[in-house]
Amino acid sequence: SSNSAWKQFPMFNVESHQVEKIFEAVRGENNMNPKISPDGNRILFWNEKGIWVMNSDCSIIKRILPFYLEDGLSKSGEKVGLYVMPGTWCPDSKHVIYEHFRITRFQRPAPNEISSGNLEVEGYISFYKVNVDSAIAISNLP
Repeated sequence: SSNSAWKQFPMFNVESHQVEKIFEAVRGENNMNPKISPDGNRILFWNEKGIWVMNSDCSIIKRILPFYLEDGLSKSGEKVGLYVMPGTWCPDSKHVIYEHFRITRFQRPAPNEISSGNLEVEGYISFYKVNVDSAIAISNLP
């Protein structure tokens, strides 16, 4: 909903017990996992459209990685691909570590099968390191 706690990120001062600043994130999205860079200049966050970065003054919000990259179809006709999970800053404040979950197989329960209806997914996770400035420079993601 528009009242979701994930639409904005409040910066809370522990000493004064006051909200000092409210950071706008991507409108209409459930923005999660905010991480302030070690140098305090940028904020990294994640939503269902990908990994985003913005300056700590709330300027220049840019998506640097998409959430999903389609890679083809499984034998059962399901889409398979790469899902990007939330990232975290490296100590140098220039790089981000994130993980891709590569789906290689879907298995849905048969309609006549007694099941909880859960989707079974196979794949593997890989970790990547990306230079944030380079990713911003080449990103043409809306």
